[in-house]
Amino acid sequence: MKILLIDPPYNSLRRIGTSLNYPLGLASIAAFLNKHGHQALYLSMDVDPRLPAANTLSYRDMTSRDDLFIRETGSESTNPIWDNLADAVKCFRPQIVGISTISVKIRSVLKLSEIIKQIDSGISVVLGGHHSQIFAKELLDNASAVDFIVMGEGEETALELAEELGRGSKRFDSIRGLAFREGSGKVKINEARPLIKDLDILPPPEHCHYYDRGRFIPVPKISIMSSRGCPYSCHYCATNNIWRMSVRWRSPENVAAEIKGILANQKEKYLSFYDDCFTLDKAWLLKFCEIIIKEKIRINWQCITSLNLMEEEIFSHIVKAGCIKVNFAIESGSQRILESANKRIRLDNVKKIFTLAKKYKISTAAYIMLGFPGETEEDIRLTQAIIREVKPNWVYCSILMPLPGTKYYEICLKDKLLDPESAWRGETLKRTIMNFTGTIGDQRFFELVDETFYFCYKINTNWINLIKRMPVRNYLVNPLNILKDVRRTFEYIKNRQHRE
Repeated sequence: MKILLIDPPYNSLRRIGTSLNYPLGLASIAAFLNKHGHQALYLSMDVDPRLPAANTLSYRDMTSRDDLFIRETGSESTNPIWDNLADAVKCFRPQIVGISTISVKIRSVLKLSEIIKQIDSGISVVLGGHHSQIFAKELLDNASAVDFIVMGEGEETALELAEELGRGSKRFDSIRGLAFREGSGKVKINEARPLIKDLDILPPPEHCHYYDRGRFIPVPKISIMSSRGCPYSCHYCATNNIWRMSVRWRSPENVAAEIKGILANQKEKYLSFYDDCFTLDKAWLLKFCEIIIKEKIRINWQCITSLNLMEEEIFSHIVKAGCIKVNFAIESGSQRILESANKRIRLDNVKKIFTLAKKYKISTAAYIMLGFPGETEEDIRLTQAIIREVKPNWVYCSILMPLPGTKYYEICLKDKLLDPESAWRGETLKRTIMNFTGTIGDQRFFELVDETFYFCYKINTNWINLIKRMPVRNYLVNPLNILKDVRRTFEYIKNRQHRE
């Protein structure tokens, strides 16, 4: 079977250029299908190095981009992205199209599904991901262009579905982890599929591609995962909709082998680990570092982890193994807010860990979030204060979005801040900046958002931090990145001056 797996457009419709770190779920499914004799290709409508750069400027700027996304996913949209997508489908001529479905992209997903059916009504459209799993029944009841929904981990379910469709059979009842319409039109959700126990059976993920005038152009592999799952249950995070509080690891040898394969086939020598908690298993981590050092695998890398999973011994080993950046989710400088979000870190440990990072000369990034239910202006000031104190080299600031399947989503439904009837089609989360604090008025909250965005911008454009991030940007391997970053900086300044 010919299977086209698509990451639908979101930032590209909002005219925001993205990094080349593409979602790995579809890449792994594509590899698994290809390993079993199918012809699968992974196409991203967001990862495109030709897109112009843009940055988070202000509440007003983000709102205008949200409006643009709503307009470009409407029935009257003439955005060339949709023509490009239609051309890609016609060029590849798939029998199955699988679409990654997260909440912020659902409007794009539904439009994409309709376009595919207009091209060829015989193509089976399959959705998978957090949003489609939560709203499987609503989507199959209301979106006629959607034929199937893969629930949970996708590789084995996608393979069994492809095999069944390839046989021309309609016996879908036995495929665990699948939702579909029966002959009567009634939605059937099969029993859940167990998670894959041994991740080493999975082949290395395929390349992601973007489409340009009849060509599917591969994107360099700069993302990797050594594990799946997270043992924590933060109230804002939807990851355990899929992973069910279970954590599984690939063997260190298997991960090292994938890295060597990547290095042998491309110039890029910098990888980002996208595990939820890369340093969760200390024994695994030390073994991995030992292999990288012993086999002299020349690679620089970054990872994401929790502050309570770091200690000096770990810093010592990961530095020797090539780690040059660690991303930490601080989220809030208020211990009260951290506890209300079930974020199990202590602020006194935050300061300790950032001090250790500086000792080992590791670049750091901090994730912070505004808009927690019950958050006050004083809490936001505390968040700004902790960033000033620990001095990360980069700050990622986001606004709380109560994603379906999270505790905060349930709270917002209970408080009647969201409409459950329209959630399946993305009407409740159309805006990337909304005020769910319940304690701060909208106007003041949006002022605090702008202030914090600008506060982060000043940190991120500090010359010392820019110099420290040079290895991360891979300037030595690809000097053109210098010109790209200079262009991004000037575009940011120009856009900000225009809005001020």
